Amino acid sequence: MKYIGIDLSWKPKNETGICIVDDLTNLKLWRSDCFTNNDLLKIIEEEIRKDDIVIAIDAPLKVENENGIRTCERELMKCQIHGKYIQIFSSNRVNLLKSYDEIRGEKLKEQILAIKSENSIEIIETYPGATILLDTKEKVKYKRLNKNKTKGKLSFLIQLLLKINWFQKFEPQLESKINQINQSDIKKKELKNIEDKIDAMICCYCSWKFKNQAKSIKIFGVDAELVI
Repeated sequence: MKYIGIDLSWKPKNETGICIVDDLTNLKLWRSDCFTNNDLLKIIEEEIRKDDIVIAIDAPLKVENENGIRTCERELMKCQIHGKYIQIFSSNRVNLLKSYDEIRGEKLKEQILAIKSENSIEIIETYPGATILLDTKEKVKYKRLNKNKTKGKLSFLIQLLLKINWFQKFEPQLESKINQINQSDIKKKELKNIEDKIDAMICCYCSWKFKNQAKSIKIFGVDAELVI
């Protein structure tokens, strides 16, 4: 079994993070330099030839509503997690198609499921911010901040993750990211690269929890559309 996490960008011109871990919790791949769906499909196709896979993607994978908000998003935003509420991007077909010309998560899911293989493929949608809150009791805002605030919040986030047993197996890799973040001359683009990789690893963790710790996850939506 392979567990895959994807922090999918809204548009292919922006980088996407991907993380792959095997059943023995070995880190097989961790990068944030994928752009197109084809970049991702090449990686996934190679893995599905070898093993069953579970993929958790941070992106809307099923958007049936023309306007407004999806049921799973409404349920999540109404749910108190450790006494706190989560805000999430509201998805509908009109806005997504107007802003991005496509609903990328839907298309990628369809392309993945079209891969011919004797091994099984499961795909779930997740939201890293909610997963962090559920498992650490901390609500961490680390996106769209100025450079210094991003550095502080990202370092804090990684330190939080290292309190979770699953992430402790990747302590050397995560500690190296803290060291990179703390460099005085780090560029904002490099911080974005780290952010994408961390989000992809959190998605990967969610895919692992989905198969191995089913009692610890929360599911939202009519057809289990969103898992944290």
